Amino acid sequence: MEYFWNTGEDKLSGGLDILGVRQLDRAIEGDWIAGITTISPRARYLSLLPWVLTEYYQSDRAQHKGGIIWDAEHVHQILHRLEFVILAASDAGSHWGETGDTRGILGSDRHSGRLTEFRERGSVPLPKTPGAEVYNTYVMPCRAFGLLDVSYAADELPVRIPPRGQQLHDARSTGETPGILTQLVLGGGRLTFEALQEEGHHFSVNGLASTPKELESLITSFIEPYSTDTSVTEEYERFVDTLRWALLGTSENSMTGDTLIASNFSAVLATSPSDVSNVEAKWAEYELRRRAHFSLELLLSAFSEALQEIGSGTVEDVINRWMATTDQFPTLVTNAMDLETNVWTDSFEAFRQQKSKHAFIESSLAASAGSNLPYGARAIYALGLLAALEENSRDHRGKRFPDHDHYMEKAFLQLTENAHTEVCEIIRKLLDRVVIEAHLATSLRKMGQGLKCTLRFFPDGTVLRSTGIPTGAGWSQTRLGSILRLLSDLGFCESDVDGFRLSSHGKLLLKNRLQP
Repeated sequence: MEYFWNTGEDKLSGGLDILGVRQLDRAIEGDWIAGITTISPRARYLSLLPWVLTEYYQSDRAQHKGGIIWDAEHVHQILHRLEFVILAASDAGSHWGETGDTRGILGSDRHSGRLTEFRERGSVPLPKTPGAEVYNTYVMPCRAFGLLDVSYAADELPVRIPPRGQQLHDARSTGETPGILTQLVLGGGRLTFEALQEEGHHFSVNGLASTPKELESLITSFIEPYSTDTSVTEEYERFVDTLRWALLGTSENSMTGDTLIASNFSAVLATSPSDVSNVEAKWAEYELRRRAHFSLELLLSAFSEALQEIGSGTVEDVINRWMATTDQFPTLVTNAMDLETNVWTDSFEAFRQQKSKHAFIESSLAASAGSNLPYGARAIYALGLLAALEENSRDHRGKRFPDHDHYMEKAFLQLTENAHTEVCEIIRKLLDRVVIEAHLATSLRKMGQGLKCTLRFFPDGTVLRSTGIPTGAGWSQTRLGSILRLLSDLGFCESDVDGFRLSSHGKLLLKNRLQP
C-alpha cells in the first residue's frame, strides 16, 4: 500500500468525514436546498439579519454625515445583542400567545445563564462583547435568496444590502422612531420584560404571523427569483421543486426530513425510471449514496474496533477476529436477513438470497442501532445493506442516477465482479480496495494540508497498526429537516410529535403559487 501525504484533492476540507465519502451526497442535497444548513432552520433570522445590518448602516451614515465606516467589532456587538433578544423574545412568546418554541434558536447554551437571570428578575443587561453565530449561520441562505450580497471588492463594504434585503427591512419597519428593542440592539442597555412584552413579537422566531408584510416579503424571497441570471433562476427552480415535493409529501401524514426522504426513496426504486420526476430522482439518489456511504463507514468502524483490540494485523487477521467472536446475530440483523453464524463462508450469491429483496429499502435506516452492533455483526449488516442498495437501484443507475465513479460505484463493482466468492472474501475486497484506501488517502491528504491527524490505523508493509482512536459510523444529517422547519415558521406546515404536516396555508400555496 503506497500513499503520498497530499494525494488527491487540493481543496482544504476538515470535518469528521474520515473516509471522504460524504462530500458527494452532501453536494447533491446542497443543489436543491438553496444554502440552507442543518443549523439554519428558523425563517425569521433570514429577515432579521439584513434588517439589523441595514439599521446599522443607517445609524452609522447619520453619525458620520452620509458616509459609512464598517466597524467589525461594533457590528459583532450588535449581532450579539440581537442574538439574545431573539432568544429571549422566542422563549417568552407564550405570554403573548405564541408557542414559545426555542428549537433551532442560536445561543441557547451561550446565553443560558443570562436567560435564567432574565426569567427570574424580569430584566438583564444585554451583552457588551462581540460574539454571536447569527451572521456565519445565516449569511449563505440570505445570499442565496438575494437578501445579502457578500461578493465585495477590497475597498467596499464587506456586506451589501441588495434591493430584496432592503424590501425586507422596509417590511419590518414602520417609518416611525425606532422601538425600544431596536435601540437596545443597536446601542446596548438593559432588556426588560415590559419592553419584550410590547415588541417581542417583532423578534421572536415564532412571531412572523404578527407582521404580515414581513411574512409576505419573506415568502416572496423563497419562491420568486431575485434576478434573471441563469444561475439564479436555475437554483430557484430546484429549490421551489423541493418545496413543492416536500409539501406534497406532508399532505397525508406527518413527516420528518428523514421519513420524507425514506418514503420517496422506496417509492422511486419501485417506480419505472421514466416515471420519476427530477426532484424525486435527485432526493432518491442522495439517499442511495447516503446509505451506501454509511455502510462503508460501518465497515471502517468494525475494522478499526477489532484492529484496536489486537493492536496490529492484516485485513485477514481482522476478518478472522470477526468470525471467531460472532456466535450469533442480533435481532436487528436477523430481522433483515435469515442468517446462520457460518454465513462468512457462504457464497455471496447465497448471502443475497438470505434477505428480503426490500430489506433496508422500505423504511428509514436504523443508523444509530446499526452503529452499536458488535463488530462482526456490524460488518455483516453493512454488507447486507450495501447488497440491498446495489440490487434495488440497478434500473435507475445510469438512467436517473449518474455514475460519478465515486466510492459507492467502487463498492458496487466489487459486489458484481465477485458475486461467486465467499462472504469473507468479498468483505476483504471491500476493505482492501474501497474502505482502507479511502480512509488512508483522505486522512493523509488532510494531514498534508495541515489539519489534525484522523488516522485510525497506518500501514507498515502489509500490516496495519492501530492508532487507538475510536471510530464511529457517521450518518449524514439531512438539511431537509431545516426546510420543513422553515416552512412551518412561514405557516405552510404544522408541527407535531411525528414531524410536520401540510397546513391549510400550505395547501393554498401549492394551489396558487407553486404550480409546476
